[in-house]
Amino acid sequence: MDENALVAGRVALARLRFPEFVLHGRNVRSIPVRVHVCGTSGKSRVTRLIAAGLRNCGIRTCAKTSGAVGKMIFPDGFEYSLGRSRHECLTVARVVRAAVSANTQVLIYESVSSASPMRAKWETALLRPTHRAIASEGAKCEPTLNSQQVNTLTANDDNVANITWDELDRFSYVERPENVALALDVCQALGVQRKIALQGMWAAAPCAGVVTIYHVKGNQTRIAFVNGFATDDCELTGNIWETVLLRNRIVNRRIAIINCCNNFARKSRQLAESCVSWTPADHYVVTGTATQAFADRAIELGISAEKITRFEGCSAGSIMQITKRIDQLSGGSAIVMGMGSIAGIGRGLVDFYRRSNGISTQVTKPTVYSRAA
Repeated sequence: MDENALVAGRVALARLRFPEFVLHGRNVRSIPVRVHVCGTSGKSRVTRLIAAGLRNCGIRTCAKTSGAVGKMIFPDGFEYSLGRSRHECLTVARVVRAAVSANTQVLIYESVSSASPMRAKWETALLRPTHRAIASEGAKCEPTLNSQQVNTLTANDDNVANITWDELDRFSYVERPENVALALDVCQALGVQRKIALQGMWAAAPCAGVVTIYHVKGNQTRIAFVNGFATDDCELTGNIWETVLLRNRIVNRRIAIINCCNNFARKSRQLAESCVSWTPADHYVVTGTATQAFADRAIELGISAEKITRFEGCSAGSIMQITKRIDQLSGGSAIVMGMGSIAGIGRGLVDFYRRSNGISTQVTKPTVYSRAA
Protein backbone atom coordinates (compact mmCIF):
# COMPACT_ATOMS: atom_id res chain seq x y z
CA MET A 1 0.00 0.00 0.00
CA ASP A 2 1.51 3.40 -0.98
CA GLU A 3 2.03 6.36 1.35
CA ASN A 4 -0.89 8.39 -0.06
CA ALA A 5 -3.21 5.45 0.46
CA LEU A 6 -2.16 5.09 4.05
CA VAL A 7 -2.81 8.80 4.68
CA ALA A 8 -6.24 8.57 3.03
CA GLY A 9 -7.08 5.47 5.02
CA ARG A 10 -6.08 7.04 8.30
CA VAL A 11 -8.10 10.17 7.58
CA ALA A 12 -11.15 8.11 6.62
CA LEU A 13 -10.92 5.80 9.59
CA ALA A 14 -10.43 8.74 11.93
CA ARG A 15 -13.98 9.77 11.10
CA LEU A 16 -15.22 6.54 12.62
CA ARG A 17 -15.05 6.04 16.35
CA PHE A 18 -12.84 3.19 17.52
CA PRO A 19 -15.65 0.66 18.20
CA GLU A 20 -17.15 1.43 14.79
CA PHE A 21 -13.74 1.04 13.17
CA VAL A 22 -13.25 -2.41 14.75
CA LEU A 23 -16.77 -3.50 13.76
CA HIS A 24 -16.32 -2.19 10.21
CA GLY A 25 -13.08 -4.11 9.74
CA ARG A 26 -14.79 -7.28 10.93
CA ASN A 27 -17.73 -6.65 8.56
CA VAL A 28 -15.45 -6.12 5.56
CA ARG A 29 -13.57 -9.36 6.23
CA SER A 30 -16.86 -11.28 6.40
CA ILE A 31 -17.65 -10.44 2.75
CA PRO A 32 -15.45 -12.75 0.64
CA VAL A 33 -15.52 -10.73 -2.61
CA ARG A 34 -15.63 -6.93 -2.84
CA VAL A 35 -15.70 -5.32 -6.29
CA HIS A 36 -14.94 -1.59 -6.62
CA VAL A 37 -16.39 -0.10 -9.85
CA CYS A 38 -14.72 3.14 -10.86
CA GLY A 39 -14.23 5.20 -14.01
CA THR A 40 -15.61 8.26 -15.75
CA SER A 41 -18.85 6.95 -17.27
CA GLY A 42 -21.10 3.89 -17.21
CA LYS A 43 -20.32 2.96 -13.60
CA SER A 44 -23.95 2.57 -12.49
CA ARG A 45 -24.85 0.39 -15.47
CA VAL A 46 -21.79 -1.82 -15.04
CA THR A 47 -22.55 -2.18 -11.32
CA ARG A 48 -26.11 -3.29 -12.04
CA LEU A 49 -25.05 -5.66 -14.82
CA ILE A 50 -22.45 -7.38 -12.64
CA ALA A 51 -24.91 -7.79 -9.77
CA ALA A 52 -27.61 -9.18 -12.07
CA GLY A 53 -25.24 -11.70 -13.65
CA LEU A 54 -24.05 -12.95 -10.26
CA ARG A 55 -27.57 -13.16 -8.78
CA ASN A 56 -28.71 -15.30 -11.71
CA CYS A 57 -26.03 -17.83 -10.77
CA GLY A 58 -27.35 -18.00 -7.21
CA ILE A 59 -24.56 -15.91 -5.66
CA ARG A 60 -25.87 -13.68 -2.88
CA THR A 61 -24.91 -10.24 -4.15
CA CYS A 62 -25.44 -6.71 -2.90
CA ALA A 63 -24.66 -3.63 -4.97
CA LYS A 64 -24.41 0.07 -4.27
CA THR A 65 -24.84 2.64 -7.06
CA SER A 66 -24.17 6.36 -6.98
CA GLY A 67 -25.75 8.97 -9.26
CA ALA A 68 -28.37 11.57 -8.32
CA VAL A 69 -29.92 9.10 -5.88
CA GLY A 70 -27.71 6.37 -4.49
CA LYS A 71 -29.25 2.89 -4.40
CA MET A 72 -28.57 -0.19 -2.32
CA ILE A 73 -29.58 -3.32 -4.25
CA PHE A 74 -30.12 -6.46 -2.17
CA PRO A 75 -29.77 -10.15 -3.18
CA ASP A 76 -33.49 -10.45 -4.05
CA GLY A 77 -33.31 -7.40 -6.34
CA PHE A 78 -35.03 -5.07 -3.87
CA GLU A 79 -33.70 -1.49 -4.10
CA TYR A 80 -33.39 0.97 -1.25
CA SER A 81 -32.60 4.67 -1.72
CA LEU A 82 -29.60 5.82 0.28
CA GLY A 83 -29.74 9.19 1.95
CA ARG A 84 -26.82 11.53 1.55
CA SER A 85 -24.06 11.36 4.14
CA ARG A 86 -21.72 14.19 5.02
CA HIS A 87 -18.77 11.88 4.47
CA GLU A 88 -18.42 9.06 1.97
CA CYS A 89 -16.67 6.90 4.56
CA LEU A 90 -19.92 6.76 6.54
CA THR A 91 -21.75 5.57 3.42
CA VAL A 92 -19.19 2.81 2.91
CA ALA A 93 -19.66 1.67 6.50
CA ARG A 94 -23.48 1.69 6.18
CA VAL A 95 -23.42 -0.27 2.91
CA VAL A 96 -20.98 -2.86 4.23
CA ARG A 97 -23.05 -3.30 7.40
CA ALA A 98 -26.25 -3.80 5.36
CA ALA A 99 -24.50 -6.27 3.06
CA VAL A 100 -23.32 -8.32 6.03
CA SER A 101 -26.86 -8.37 7.43
CA ALA A 102 -28.03 -9.81 4.11
CA ASN A 103 -25.44 -12.63 4.28
CA THR A 104 -23.75 -11.27 1.17
CA GLN A 105 -21.10 -13.25 -0.67
CA VAL A 106 -20.21 -10.47 -3.12
CA LEU A 107 -20.48 -6.70 -2.72
CA ILE A 108 -20.35 -4.47 -5.82
CA TYR A 109 -19.58 -0.87 -4.86
CA GLU A 110 -19.74 2.00 -7.35
CA SER A 111 -17.20 4.75 -6.75
CA VAL A 112 -18.84 8.03 -5.87
CA SER A 113 -16.72 10.21 -8.15
CA SER A 114 -13.66 9.78 -10.34
CA ALA A 115 -13.18 13.58 -10.15
CA SER A 116 -12.28 13.36 -6.45
CA PRO A 117 -9.18 11.17 -6.03
CA MET A 118 -9.10 11.60 -2.25
CA ARG A 119 -12.70 10.41 -1.86
CA ALA A 120 -11.91 7.44 -4.08
CA LYS A 121 -8.96 6.61 -1.83
CA TRP A 122 -11.21 6.79 1.23
CA GLU A 123 -13.56 4.32 -0.42
CA THR A 124 -10.77 1.94 -1.31
CA ALA A 125 -9.15 2.15 2.11
CA LEU A 126 -12.46 1.28 3.78
CA LEU A 127 -13.76 -1.20 1.20
CA ARG A 128 -10.45 -3.09 0.71
CA PRO A 129 -11.56 -4.43 -2.69
CA THR A 130 -10.55 -7.81 -4.01
CA HIS A 131 -11.44 -6.76 -7.57
CA ARG A 132 -11.52 -3.44 -9.40
CA ALA A 133 -13.57 -2.81 -12.57
CA ILE A 134 -12.73 0.31 -14.58
CA ALA A 135 -15.87 1.28 -16.46
CA SER A 136 -14.39 3.56 -19.12
CA GLU A 137 -11.19 3.77 -21.08
CA GLY A 138 -8.63 6.18 -19.70
CA ALA A 139 -10.40 6.50 -16.36
CA LYS A 140 -8.39 7.99 -13.54
CA CYS A 141 -8.82 5.46 -10.80
CA GLU A 142 -5.78 5.52 -8.58
CA PRO A 143 -5.11 2.20 -6.86
CA THR A 144 -4.31 2.09 -3.20
CA LEU A 145 -3.27 -1.53 -3.20
CA ASN A 146 -0.72 -3.14 -5.48
CA SER A 147 -1.77 -5.21 -8.48
CA GLN A 148 -0.96 -8.49 -6.73
CA GLN A 149 -3.68 -7.84 -4.18
CA VAL A 150 -6.42 -6.45 -6.47
CA ASN A 151 -7.60 -8.07 -9.69
CA THR A 152 -8.13 -5.07 -12.02
CA LEU A 153 -10.43 -5.59 -15.02
CA THR A 154 -11.13 -3.36 -18.02
CA ALA A 155 -13.15 -3.85 -21.20
CA ASN A 156 -10.47 -4.55 -23.82
CA ASP A 157 -11.14 -4.42 -27.57
CA ASP A 158 -11.19 -8.20 -28.00
CA ASN A 159 -13.84 -8.71 -25.33
CA VAL A 160 -15.96 -5.86 -26.68
CA ALA A 161 -15.77 -7.39 -30.17
CA ASN A 162 -17.13 -10.67 -28.75
CA ILE A 163 -20.42 -8.97 -27.78
CA THR A 164 -22.87 -9.70 -30.61
CA TRP A 165 -25.72 -7.53 -31.82
CA ASP A 166 -28.09 -10.38 -31.04
CA GLU A 167 -26.96 -10.24 -27.39
CA LEU A 168 -27.43 -6.46 -27.27
CA ASP A 169 -30.89 -6.76 -28.85
CA ARG A 170 -32.04 -8.86 -25.89
CA PHE A 171 -31.80 -5.82 -23.61
CA SER A 172 -35.00 -3.78 -23.22
CA TYR A 173 -32.95 -0.60 -23.53
CA VAL A 174 -29.83 0.61 -25.36
CA GLU A 175 -26.77 -0.81 -23.63
CA ARG A 176 -23.17 -0.17 -24.63
CA PRO A 177 -21.13 -3.25 -25.62
CA GLU A 178 -18.23 -1.94 -23.48
CA ASN A 179 -20.39 -2.10 -20.35
CA VAL A 180 -21.61 -5.62 -21.11
CA ALA A 181 -18.09 -6.84 -21.89
CA LEU A 182 -16.70 -5.50 -18.62
CA ALA A 183 -19.57 -6.92 -16.57
CA LEU A 184 -19.10 -10.33 -18.21
CA ASP A 185 -15.37 -10.21 -17.47
CA VAL A 186 -16.08 -9.66 -13.78
CA CYS A 187 -18.73 -12.39 -13.68
CA GLN A 188 -16.47 -14.88 -15.43
CA ALA A 189 -13.59 -13.98 -13.09
CA LEU A 190 -15.91 -15.01 -10.25
CA GLY A 191 -16.78 -18.33 -11.90
CA VAL A 192 -20.10 -17.47 -13.59
CA GLN A 193 -20.69 -18.82 -17.09
CA ARG A 194 -21.28 -16.27 -19.84
CA LYS A 195 -24.73 -17.57 -20.79
CA ILE A 196 -26.01 -17.56 -17.21
CA ALA A 197 -24.64 -14.07 -16.57
CA LEU A 198 -26.24 -12.69 -19.75
CA GLN A 199 -29.63 -14.17 -18.89
CA GLY A 200 -29.52 -12.36 -15.56
CA MET A 201 -28.49 -9.09 -17.20
CA TRP A 202 -31.31 -9.26 -19.75
CA ALA A 203 -33.90 -9.81 -17.03
CA ALA A 204 -32.62 -7.11 -14.64
CA ALA A 205 -34.33 -3.76 -14.16
CA PRO A 206 -32.30 -0.95 -15.78
CA CYS A 207 -31.13 2.12 -13.91
CA ALA A 208 -33.08 5.34 -14.23
CA GLY A 209 -32.39 7.41 -17.32
CA VAL A 210 -31.42 4.59 -19.70
CA VAL A 211 -32.26 4.93 -23.38
CA THR A 212 -35.31 2.77 -24.08
CA ILE A 213 -36.67 1.46 -27.40
CA TYR A 214 -40.36 0.98 -28.19
CA HIS A 215 -41.38 -1.16 -31.17
CA VAL A 216 -44.67 -0.13 -32.76
CA LYS A 217 -46.32 -2.17 -35.52
CA GLY A 218 -49.09 -0.67 -37.63
CA ASN A 219 -50.99 -2.02 -40.62
CA GLN A 220 -48.36 -0.81 -43.07
CA THR A 221 -45.57 0.56 -40.88
CA ARG A 222 -43.01 -0.72 -38.44
CA ILE A 223 -41.45 1.88 -36.14
CA ALA A 224 -38.65 1.46 -33.60
CA PHE A 225 -38.78 4.58 -31.42
CA VAL A 226 -35.71 5.39 -29.33
CA ASN A 227 -36.16 7.67 -26.33
CA GLY A 228 -32.94 9.68 -26.41
CA PHE A 229 -34.51 12.83 -24.98
CA ALA A 230 -32.93 14.63 -22.02
CA THR A 231 -29.40 13.46 -22.90
CA ASP A 232 -27.43 16.58 -22.02
CA ASP A 233 -24.24 15.83 -23.92
CA CYS A 234 -24.25 16.11 -27.75
CA GLU A 235 -21.38 13.64 -28.04
CA LEU A 236 -23.31 11.08 -26.00
CA THR A 237 -26.40 11.69 -28.13
CA GLY A 238 -24.30 10.99 -31.21
CA ASN A 239 -22.96 7.77 -29.71
CA ILE A 240 -26.50 6.61 -28.97
CA TRP A 241 -27.59 7.51 -32.51
CA GLU A 242 -24.76 5.50 -34.08
CA THR A 243 -25.41 2.56 -31.75
CA VAL A 244 -29.13 2.33 -32.51
CA LEU A 245 -28.45 2.58 -36.25
CA LEU A 246 -26.10 -0.39 -36.00
CA ARG A 247 -28.70 -2.31 -33.98
CA ASN A 248 -31.44 -1.55 -36.53
CA ARG A 249 -29.75 -1.73 -39.90
CA ILE A 250 -32.63 -3.40 -41.77
CA VAL A 251 -34.98 -0.41 -41.94
CA ASN A 252 -36.05 1.80 -44.83
CA ARG A 253 -35.64 5.18 -43.12
CA ARG A 254 -33.66 6.86 -40.34
CA ILE A 255 -35.58 9.72 -38.72
CA ALA A 256 -34.36 12.12 -36.02
CA ILE A 257 -36.86 14.02 -33.86
CA ILE A 258 -35.31 17.20 -32.46
CA ASN A 259 -37.38 18.70 -29.65
CA CYS A 260 -36.33 22.32 -29.09
CA CYS A 261 -36.97 24.74 -26.24
CA ASN A 262 -36.84 28.55 -26.14
CA ASN A 263 -34.66 28.44 -23.05
CA PHE A 264 -32.10 26.25 -24.82
CA ALA A 265 -31.85 27.76 -28.31
CA ARG A 266 -28.06 27.58 -28.08
CA LYS A 267 -28.29 23.85 -27.35
CA SER A 268 -30.51 23.43 -30.44
CA ARG A 269 -27.83 25.07 -32.57
CA GLN A 270 -25.16 22.88 -30.95
CA LEU A 271 -27.23 19.80 -31.75
CA ALA A 272 -27.47 20.94 -35.38
CA GLU A 273 -23.70 21.36 -35.50
CA SER A 274 -23.23 17.87 -34.08
CA CYS A 275 -25.73 16.24 -36.45
CA VAL A 276 -23.58 16.95 -39.52
CA SER A 277 -20.79 14.77 -38.13
CA TRP A 278 -23.07 11.77 -37.49
CA THR A 279 -24.45 9.22 -39.92
CA PRO A 280 -27.07 11.41 -41.64
CA ALA A 281 -30.78 10.94 -41.01
CA ASP A 282 -33.15 10.60 -43.95
CA HIS A 283 -35.36 13.24 -42.33
CA TYR A 284 -35.31 15.61 -39.36
CA VAL A 285 -38.60 16.34 -37.58
CA VAL A 286 -38.12 19.45 -35.45
CA THR A 287 -40.69 20.07 -32.70
CA GLY A 288 -41.24 22.40 -29.74
CA THR A 289 -40.28 26.07 -29.66
CA ALA A 290 -37.31 27.86 -31.27
CA THR A 291 -37.27 25.21 -34.00
CA GLN A 292 -35.93 27.78 -36.44
CA ALA A 293 -32.66 28.01 -34.47
CA PHE A 294 -31.98 24.35 -35.23
CA ALA A 295 -33.22 24.45 -38.81
CA ASP A 296 -31.31 27.57 -39.84
CA ARG A 297 -28.04 26.25 -38.43
CA ALA A 298 -28.57 22.79 -39.95
CA ILE A 299 -29.20 24.24 -43.42
CA GLU A 300 -26.21 26.54 -43.06
CA LEU A 301 -24.05 23.48 -42.42
CA GLY A 302 -25.33 21.61 -45.47
CA ILE A 303 -28.42 19.65 -44.42
CA SER A 304 -31.06 19.95 -47.15
CA ALA A 305 -34.12 22.06 -46.28
CA GLU A 306 -36.27 19.33 -47.88
CA LYS A 307 -35.11 16.95 -45.15
CA ILE A 308 -36.44 19.17 -42.34
CA THR A 309 -40.06 19.36 -41.17
CA ARG A 310 -40.92 21.83 -38.42
CA PHE A 311 -43.77 21.65 -35.93
CA GLU A 312 -43.36 25.02 -34.22
CA GLY A 313 -45.07 25.64 -30.90
CA CYS A 314 -46.70 22.22 -30.77
CA SER A 315 -49.15 21.37 -28.03
CA ALA A 316 -50.00 17.94 -26.65
CA GLY A 317 -52.83 17.78 -29.22
CA SER A 318 -50.25 17.75 -32.01
CA ILE A 319 -48.88 14.33 -31.09
CA MET A 320 -51.02 12.54 -33.66
CA GLN A 321 -49.95 14.99 -36.37
CA ILE A 322 -46.31 14.36 -35.66
CA THR A 323 -46.63 10.58 -35.46
CA LYS A 324 -48.69 10.54 -38.67
CA ARG A 325 -45.96 12.50 -40.43
CA ILE A 326 -43.39 10.01 -39.16
CA ASP A 327 -45.50 7.15 -40.55
CA GLN A 328 -45.55 8.95 -43.92
CA LEU A 329 -41.78 9.37 -43.88
CA SER A 330 -41.02 5.84 -42.68
CA GLY A 331 -41.27 4.09 -46.04
CA GLY A 332 -42.79 1.11 -44.23
CA SER A 333 -40.11 0.73 -41.56
CA ALA A 334 -37.99 3.24 -39.70
CA ILE A 335 -35.74 3.82 -36.74
CA VAL A 336 -36.90 7.02 -35.03
CA MET A 337 -34.86 8.66 -32.28
CA GLY A 338 -35.97 11.54 -30.06
CA MET A 339 -33.25 14.05 -29.13
CA GLY A 340 -33.04 17.32 -27.27
CA SER A 341 -35.43 18.44 -24.54
CA ILE A 342 -37.97 16.01 -23.11
CA ALA A 343 -40.20 18.88 -21.98
CA GLY A 344 -43.67 19.27 -23.50
CA ILE A 345 -43.97 17.44 -26.80
CA GLY A 346 -40.97 15.21 -26.00
CA ARG A 347 -42.68 13.63 -23.02
CA GLY A 348 -45.90 13.34 -25.03
CA LEU A 349 -44.13 11.43 -27.82
CA VAL A 350 -42.53 9.05 -25.33
CA ASP A 351 -45.92 8.37 -23.72
CA PHE A 352 -47.53 7.82 -27.15
CA TYR A 353 -44.99 5.26 -28.34
CA ARG A 354 -44.99 3.52 -24.97
CA ARG A 355 -48.73 2.95 -25.19
CA SER A 356 -49.17 2.81 -28.94
CA ASN A 357 -50.60 -0.20 -30.77
CA GLY A 358 -50.23 1.13 -34.31
CA ILE A 359 -53.12 3.62 -34.10
CA SER A 360 -53.43 5.82 -37.19
CA THR A 361 -55.61 8.85 -37.85
CA GLN A 362 -56.10 11.25 -40.77
CA VAL A 363 -54.43 14.63 -40.16
CA THR A 364 -53.28 17.57 -42.23
CA LYS A 365 -49.79 17.20 -43.68
CA PRO A 366 -47.44 19.90 -42.33
CA THR A 367 -45.42 22.23 -44.53
CA VAL A 368 -41.80 21.30 -45.26
CA TYR A 369 -39.46 23.88 -43.78
CA SER A 370 -38.02 26.64 -45.96
CA ARG A 371 -36.12 29.83 -45.15
CA ALA A 372 -39.24 31.89 -45.86
CA ALA A 373 -41.33 29.94 -43.29
